[in-house]
Amino acid sequence: MVGVSMGGVVAQMLAYSYPGYVKSLVLADTWCEMPDQTSKLVMALTVLLTKLLPVQFINSATYSLYKGKQPDQVYTREILSKSLKFTKKTFLVMKTTPLPKIKEHLHRIAADTLVMYGDRKSYGIDEERGAACAGWRFL
Repeated sequence: MVGVSMGGVVAQMLAYSYPGYVKSLVLADTWCEMPDQTSKLVMALTVLLTKLLPVQFINSATYSLYKGKQPDQVYTREILSKSLKFTKKTFLVMKTTPLPKIKEHLHRIAADTLVMYGDRKSYGIDEERGAACAGWRFL
């Protein structure tokens, strides 16, 4: 299973909730938990921007993240343009829903896991949880 961004959070939740369904896990550009203060600030800022900006601007800003000519960016842009048709109401629901806190459940992930994010500390795995994720690989 591959999870990117919020999909990585969902993939981790699936991996610890239903370990028999996930043999291996690749996590890219995701997190296991944002600090409460950071989370509140990010959510408040995105809600404000979502209320102020037209939805067309938000959609184009999202597409512009994938403006390169590399095959993965072209593919991602194509998928987004076909599937990302959010209304302002949808964005506000997404941005006001609390982020899941899954750090305490990481030890329950039995799948071989590759985290394409950085080191353990930048991902949010401290010494206490590090032993539980000993088999994880970080790029």
